[in-house]
Order: sequence, then C-alpha cells, then structure tokens
Amino acid sequence: GGLGRLGGRCGAVTGACLLIGLKHGMYIPGDTGAKGKTYEVIREFIARFEERQNSSICREMTGVELLTADEADFERMQPICNAAIRDAVEIVGEMLSL
Repeated sequence: GGLGRLGGRCGAVTGACLLIGLKHGMYIPGDTGAKGKTYEVIREFIARFEERQNSSICREMTGVELLTADEADFERMQPICNAAIRDAVEIVGEMLSL
C-alpha cells in the first residue's frame, strides 16, 4: 500500500531499493563511492521499473487513495500489485545478478 498505506512509493520498489542498498551500500563510514554507486543503481532501477509500470507511486499505479480504500478497491488493486512485484523482482534480479 505504498509504505504504511499512505499511497507513496510502491512497496515492491522500496523492497528492491533495500536489496540494492544491501549489495552496494556504504559499509565503511565515509565511503562516498559506495553511496554514489547505490544511488546510481537505485535511479536505474526506478527508471526501468517506471518504464514497465509508468510510475513507482502506489496511488498513481493503482488509482486508489489508500486511506479511504474499501475491500473492492483492494481486490481491484491485486493484479496491479502482483504485476509490480513481479516486475520489481525481475528487474532487481537482473541488475544484481540474483
């Protein structure tokens, strides 16, 4: 639901960004090269995800305002969310060679 059902960044995108951070993140304080690499890979991931989904923002992808959503809204969102999860997993898998 866009992190906490606020309709923000898609949870599948957020999860993928966490994986990218685990692989490329700054483990040594001050390692700005690792930090820069992480940001670069995240930007590429989001661009590739948005190429497929047209957005990485939950409410834009689903057309649902989650704070007022009802059960029918959640049922309608299910195939959209499933496709977003599939795309996020495929893209991050390719990018991180998982």
